[in-house]
Amino acid sequence: MKKKKILFTIWTYSWGGGAENILTNLVNHLDPNKYDIDILEYYHSDIKKEPINDNINLLPPIIDSKTSSKLEKFYKMFLVRHFPQILRKKYANKDYDVEIAFTKMIPSFLLNYNKKTVIWLHGEVNATTDRKKDLKLETKCFKKASRIVTISKHNKELLEQEYPFIKDKDVLIYNSFDFSLLDYKANLEKLKESKVPILLCLCRLDWVKNPLLLLEVAKNLKEKNIPFKLQYVGHGELMDDLKAKTKKMHLEDCVEILGFKENPYPYIKNSTLLVQTSHFEGFPTIFAECTYLGKPFVCMNVGGAYELSDDNKCGFVVNNMNVEEFTNKVITLLQDKKLYDKFSKHGVKNVQRFTIDKQIKAFDEMINGLK
Repeated sequence: MKKKKILFTIWTYSWGGGAENILTNLVNHLDPNKYDIDILEYYHSDIKKEPINDNINLLPPIIDSKTSSKLEKFYKMFLVRHFPQILRKKYANKDYDVEIAFTKMIPSFLLNYNKKTVIWLHGEVNATTDRKKDLKLETKCFKKASRIVTISKHNKELLEQEYPFIKDKDVLIYNSFDFSLLDYKANLEKLKESKVPILLCLCRLDWVKNPLLLLEVAKNLKEKNIPFKLQYVGHGELMDDLKAKTKKMHLEDCVEILGFKENPYPYIKNSTLLVQTSHFEGFPTIFAECTYLGKPFVCMNVGGAYELSDDNKCGFVVNNMNVEEFTNKVITLLQDKKLYDKFSKHGVKNVQRFTIDKQIKAFDEMINGLK
């Protein structure tokens, strides 16, 4: 059997984010006797090196955050929007059987639509740029693509409402998780136990993840004399703003900003709850991972969060960025041990739906069904 040559394009494969983690898990479990796999990242940040198998070929990035000049970045951004074939000829000049944009916008612009193509959406379809030209380009890509993958029922419904023409070619493939590896990583480091409950926010510190809003929750908890510690694990453009606002709100005694951690899983294991106030999500990886480790979560109603909560049975989902409701849900789980234990046990059971075997089967079926 002839192996299929597959190109994955992604915005960055070196930032340590959820999409990168999901892609690594996927390609490492695909049958090397069926597929030859190349990965092309547009923007290389050199924060995390993904642990891919030897048979996976990581191509040189188009932009290197450390060595590319501002002029080069501007020039290549112009090319990717207007003459992407020039970049493709230089950075991925092979004849692929299937090309997959594993994140939206820029990666989808880089696909060769004369081939079988897939756009894999990891965020909500409305979580996008305000650049009208980019939106028009993305719409054209949706029309040209052979398949469009969504990762939650919620996002699939949003996509079909926004772009009715894709109903005949969109497919739902849930993210998957290597739970045995997760167990191993969670036990690599033993952290000091806290005397108070730990609320863990594990995310990129940017506008989409909306970490500053959690400080309002922290303020409410402190005013209600609820013992807790809010830990931020991650990095991003809002790091300085987060530090400044923490100081301004006099929350230094109950907020810790720990920065990026190569292995965040011991922090999940050592936490009490996962908390997140994102504006947008796809299928939040962190909530699947935390529930597997027995930790409930409280989050906003975004992306696949409600599906991962299994109808508020292993996590609470809050609507409309309601800080008061969010605070009350946190307090409920901190003070009701019976409910906490019920959420914890159900989460471990519920997350077994998202095994790697199911994702690989769905992937193989999609690839084999492309015309």
